[in-house]
Amino acid sequence: METIDHLETNKGLPTFLKVLCILSYIGIGIGLIGGLINIVNHKNELAKLESQIEQLETIGFSYDLYEKTVKYGQLLNIIGLITNVGCLLGVIWMWKLKRKGFYVYTLFELTPVFLTLIFYGSSFGAFGPIIFMLSFLFPVAFVIMYATNLKHMS
Repeated sequence: METIDHLETNKGLPTFLKVLCILSYIGIGIGLIGGLINIVNHKNELAKLESQIEQLETIGFSYDLYEKTVKYGQLLNIIGLITNVGCLLGVIWMWKLKRKGFYVYTLFELTPVFLTLIFYGSSFGAFGPIIFMLSFLFPVAFVIMYATNLKHMS
């Protein structure tokens, strides 16, 4: 019966919502794979960052960025995996036209952006506002596009 209900629900899935969900599935898959790679390669990435710190300082990044990456980088990698799983759950529910999926997706989509801002603060130096805006652009765009489809969800 669940399978039949799921198929009937998807008959009414608007094309735009379907495209958003498919794009989200792809993005979440990439995020999960990338997150696992980041967790495994964290020490290698720190060594690479340490070797480049002088170059980064000359273009406006601070040594504080390296220190905070050492302190918070792995935690943010783990949080990234958790939030990708949360986003996946939200997208699955939205695919089934369940409104709660939008709220779950929104929470897990925006959390990493704000946590990065909280953990790193001004460590990005002069590039901080630009990095924050770019990292915020796609999550907010997707939340807005999903929000336009709330009328189809119950």
